[in-house]
Amino acid sequence: MNRNKLTAATEKWVIWDRFIRTGTIEPGTVGPDLEASWRRCRAAGVNPLAERSTVMLGSAAFAALAERKQDLIRVAKPFMENLHRLVAGSSFVVLLFDEQGYLLEAVGNTDRILASQDLNLNKGALWAEGEVGTNGAETTLVLGRPFQVSGAEHYCRKHHRWTCSGAPILDPLGKT
Repeated sequence: MNRNKLTAATEKWVIWDRFIRTGTIEPGTVGPDLEASWRRCRAAGVNPLAERSTVMLGSAAFAALAERKQDLIRVAKPFMENLHRLVAGSSFVVLLFDEQGYLLEAVGNTDRILASQDLNLNKGALWAEGEVGTNGAETTLVLGRPFQVSGAEHYCRKHHRWTCSGAPILDPLGKT
C-alpha cells in the first residue's frame, strides 16, 4: 500500500475512533451523509464493536419474505450474476436486500460468502443501520440513492476491512 493510502486510512480510523469515544467529529473531516449515518447509529445504540448482525429471520419467515419478493429476486438475479461476472476473481459478492434491509439473495464466490459468515451474510439476516451500523445496503436505502462506504467509514469496526457499495431499486413511482 502506498504511503498516501495508508495515511488516508489511518486518518479515517482516527476520526472514527474519536467519534466512537466522544461522539464528536471535527467539521469537514467526513461527508455529511456519513456523519448523519454515524449519528443515527449512535442514537440507535448500535454497538460499534459488535461482531455481527444478530437479527435473523427464521426459515418460515424467510420463506414467506422470499415468496413476497419473488418477482424482485427473479428480475434482479440475472443482473446480479452479470455484475458478478464482471468482477469475477476479485472476491466481490453481489447482494440483494429488501426495503427493510433483509438479505434476500447473494451471488458470488461460494468460498467468499462462506468465509464471510462471521458477518452473517446469510439469507434472512438484517442489515439495517440500527442493527449493523453504516453499510452499503441500508444507508443506501436511507439516502434513497447510491452510496459507498469503505474501511473505517463503517460504523462497526468488524466491517472496517470491507468496501461496500449499494444502490436502491426503485419502483416506477420512485419508492423502494
